Amino acid sequence: MNDERVALSHNDPESGVPLLELSHASKNYRAHGSWSRLMGGSRDDSSKSGQAGRIALDDVSVSLNSGECLAIIGESGSGKTTLTRIMLGLLAPTTGELRYQGRPAPIDAEAWKQLRRESSMIFQNPYSSLDPRWTVRKSLKEALSLRFGRSLHAPEIEERCVAMLDDVGLDGRVVLDRYPIDLSGGQAQRVAIARAIIDEPEILLADEPMSAVDVTARVQILHTLQEIRDSRNIVRNGERKALSMIFVSHDIGMVQHIADRIVVLKHGRIIEQGTCRNLLGNPQHPYTKELLKAATL
Repeated sequence: MNDERVALSHNDPESGVPLLELSHASKNYRAHGSWSRLMGGSRDDSSKSGQAGRIALDDVSVSLNSGECLAIIGESGSGKTTLTRIMLGLLAPTTGELRYQGRPAPIDAEAWKQLRRESSMIFQNPYSSLDPRWTVRKSLKEALSLRFGRSLHAPEIEERCVAMLDDVGLDGRVVLDRYPIDLSGGQAQRVAIARAIIDEPEILLADEPMSAVDVTARVQILHTLQEIRDSRNIVRNGERKALSMIFVSHDIGMVQHIADRIVVLKHGRIIEQGTCRNLLGNPQHPYTKELLKAATL
């Protein structure tokens, strides 16, 4: 197999446009209480309140480039969850436009379907995201069957499951028949990572993936995510492969080891953004400076 490491452009090499682009997006949860939460809001995901409802996002524009890791940073209630749901087509903005590979979604139904099909998520708590009744093997096989249907045969499925677990630092043959309850927090989150990437997504959303594990496991998971990202950013047999990542966290120190660019959210608005080096080395906004003081890694 002919693999060649390359310095990837952060834009689509053919069109020069971002892989994913959200322009002037706002989200107003007009209903209140349980109805608002039912429609996609949450107690912690609103930033402003008023007679018209709760404004979770206010004129936000952000893009994700091919092969890039974009970190979205902010405290609880800053609008991170609403922003990432909109970026993956899981929630419609009140105003604004979402484009995937240059095509408007969901106006272009095929672009919206493609975005949903080619994106995947890692959640905060692996014990909540993994079905406790299923073995690791069944969880991974389900992800493969949803993406590839019956095009994969049983031996190939088994081989992929084992290889993917090995890639995230677990002994695939040992872990396959275990249940989530048999695993430590760090091991369970690695299984969740394996499930999220086994179907070869174009975009990976990591939503506070280290919040439920200890410090040692956090470092290991960060290292695993970086290795996975590097392994996908290659040219294989003439075909360019790249994994683009959206990394959500309240801890700006956590993302400095993996992010290319950082977006800082507060009260539903972007208050500062830039490359990881520039923003961390010379923060301009007092809130960004506060986040840096509270960084853990």
